[in-house]
Amino acid sequence: MCNRWVEVSTALHNQLIAHFQQFDVLTLNSKGNKLWKGVWVSIIRNIWDHRNKIVFRQGKVDVEEIFTMTQLNVCAWIKYKIDKVNFSYSDWILCPIQCIHSVI
Repeated sequence: MCNRWVEVSTALHNQLIAHFQQFDVLTLNSKGNKLWKGVWVSIIRNIWDHRNKIVFRQGKVDVEEIFTMTQLNVCAWIKYKIDKVNFSYSDWILCPIQCIHSVI
């Protein structure tokens, strides 16, 4: 879903470390891809949280919820960590790569 979100088509590795290393966007420089890898970390965290919700609170599998929470968490994280952020959450949802370009 993240690759479709940034309009990237790729086959990703099935090994965790290789998958993380491959999670790049060609139009971003190394600083931008470092920030983009924060999306990857957030995905893993949200999958874990969602798994706990299913196991301990009888939740249902909802991939959209995981993706939406990832978008929300990363936007909030970027706004907290980087001083010069001037994009809105809706900008982030519609144009994440442009938003990353605006802060690197």
